[in-house]
Amino acid sequence: MTIVEAAKKVLSETSEPIQPKDLVRAIENLGLFEFKAKQPIAVLSSTLRKRPDIFVKTDAGFRLK
Repeated sequence: MTIVEAAKKVLSETSEPIQPKDLVRAIENLGLFEFKAKQPIAVLSSTLRKRPDIFVKTDAGFRLK
């Protein structure tokens, strides 16, 4: 599973935006993706910002479009 697929799965289960640190924690706790980077929050945020067709960044975090 990719970061994008894992984030979509977690975000599809809520209608509220999720902060990147909480999204990383949820993805890892569910075993959907293993972040090997030293800064997984930065990797997640960067990846999701590159997909505005799927994700929307708000002050409250990321949500599905």
